[in-house]
Amino acid sequence: MNKLDLFVYKYVRSFPKRVKCPCCGWSGVAFIGFKDRDNEICPSCQSKGRHRFLYLLLERVFRNNKLPPNPKILHIAPEVMSIGKFLKHKVRDGYLSIDLRPGFAMKVMDITNMSAFDNNYFDFIFMAHVLEHVKNENKAIGEVIRVLKKKTGIAVLCVPISNKVKRSVDYSQKVASKHPHGHVREYNLDFFDKLRNYNLKVEVTNTNIFPKSMRSLYGMRMSWVAICRKA
Repeated sequence: MNKLDLFVYKYVRSFPKRVKCPCCGWSGVAFIGFKDRDNEICPSCQSKGRHRFLYLLLERVFRNNKLPPNPKILHIAPEVMSIGKFLKHKVRDGYLSIDLRPGFAMKVMDITNMSAFDNNYFDFIFMAHVLEHVKNENKAIGEVIRVLKKKTGIAVLCVPISNKVKRSVDYSQKVASKHPHGHVREYNLDFFDKLRNYNLKVEVTNTNIFPKSMRSLYGMRMSWVAICRKA
C-alpha cells in the first residue's frame, strides 16, 4: 500500500459508521448507490435494502414462531447467500434451495411443478421476488401451498409492490418480452387478497414494523411481505 492509499484508508476509516448490514455484519459510512437509489448495496455481501429487511424479518418470524426440531426449509430462487446461510443455521440437514436456472441453487426445479415433494412436506418456505417472473402464477402458488405443511407450516412470500397500478396486472407477451427485469406482471396490494383466495391465512407486514432509526441504520427500503399459513 503506497502513502496515498494509506492516507485514504486511514481517512475513510476515521469517518463515523452510520450504517450496518445485518446479513454479513459489515458497517461503514454508507451503502453503495444503485441506479437512482442512494445508500443501497452492501459492499461486502451485495445485499440490497429489501434483502436486509427480509433478513431481519426472518429473524423475527423464527423468534416468534416455534418450528419443529430440524425443520424442512425450502428456499425458492435464492438471491443473497446471507439469507440462505441464515436459513441453514436453523436446520441440520433440512434446508433445500431450488431455482429454474442451473448453478443458482442446490436443485434445479420449476416451481410450477414440484412433484418431487409430497403434500404437506415443508415446515417453512421462503420466496422473494419470484412470482413476477412466472407466467403461470396460479400453478406456482398452488404448488407452494401444496407442499407447505397444514396449520404449522409457514410461507414467507414477497413480491415487488408498485404504486403505478391500482390493481395487479399481467403484461401481454409482447410487453413482458421487453421488460428490463423480465417481469410478466406488476403487483399492487391486492396481491395479498389474491393469496387469501387460495384459502390461506395471510398476515401482511412491511418495513415499517421496524422503527425509523433501525430502518436508517440498516438501509432498509420499503417492501411488503405476506406471512402465510394453510387454513
